Formats: sequence, C-alpha cells, structure tokens
Amino acid sequence: MRIIGIDPGSRKTGVGIIDYHVRERKFSLVHAKVLRLDLENDLAQRLAELASRLGEILELFQPEKAVLEDVFAGEHARSALILGQARGALLTTLGLQEMPVFSLAPRRVKQSLTGAGQASKQQVGEMVKNLLSLDKKPAEDAADALGVAMAYVLAPQASVKRTSSKKKRQGFLELAQKQGLV
Repeated sequence: MRIIGIDPGSRKTGVGIIDYHVRERKFSLVHAKVLRLDLENDLAQRLAELASRLGEILELFQPEKAVLEDVFAGEHARSALILGQARGALLTTLGLQEMPVFSLAPRRVKQSLTGAGQASKQQVGEMVKNLLSLDKKPAEDAADALGVAMAYVLAPQASVKRTSSKKKRQGFLELAQKQGLV
C-alpha cells in the first residue's frame, strides 16, 4: 500500500511517501521532500504553487491514500487560519485526484510513532529514521510527513478521521470544472 503523508504549511510543506508491505509489516521509503514556497509571492500565489507541486508529485508516485496532519491552532489564530488555507489547497488537489484522504491529530502521530503524545520533533525524526532503516534523519518537515504516513498504519483506526468522501470529491471536481481548472 502506497501512502502519502503531508505536513501542511504556507511557507513550507513536508511530503513523505512510503510503501507499507502488509505481509512483512514493514515500511519502505519512496520519496521525501520539503516543498519550500517562494516567500516573495503573496499567499494566493503560494497556495497555487503548493497545489501545482503536489499535483506533480501525485502524478509521479501514484499514492493510493493521503494522510494530512490536522491543523494545530496553538495561540495564534491568524497562523491557524493561514495554515487552514494551505490545508484547503492540498485537500482540493487531493480531491481532484479522487484520492481517499484521512487526517490525524499531531498528538496521535507522535503517540503512534514514539508512544508519547508530547514527543519532540527530534524524537519523531529519530523514529522515522529507525522505522525506515535510514542512515540519517530526513529534513524536519519531510520527517514529519513520513511520520504522518506511518502513523496512519500504526494508529488505532478509531483515531483516524476520513476527510473526504466520494460525494465531497465530486463536489471539488464540479467546482473546479465551473472555474475552468479542469
């Protein structure tokens, strides 16, 4: 099973693709990258760039499922709003591909990988490295995205939220068609 994990951001977005070999219960790395967006551009241009670059990755690697990390609001409402807009651009791109999309809370990702919901990014990166048998840790946002993909397999399914349905994906497609995007 090929899974793409995404750690959304409006400045940089982590993307990690893994294959999970069910019989062997083993993960293998397919692709990991941090999509760094041009900060000279305004938000709308960055979101369009993000959607376009994700579309290219989806076409190249053909994942079967997508898992996004939920938005962590923290104390900054404006940051959460902008992050939500980036997440929306990603969801639209995935919806247009008619891909099943799931969401995991950051705490659930950490807990699934390390056993502790308060684990540091360093600890998550180390577990990603170990589970994928890598020589070194991937870049932080890429490691987070890989962790999201692996947590989808490792987390109790009751904690994994289905973000999209066929009906919602059809709605995205109709909207894009009306706007002349497809």
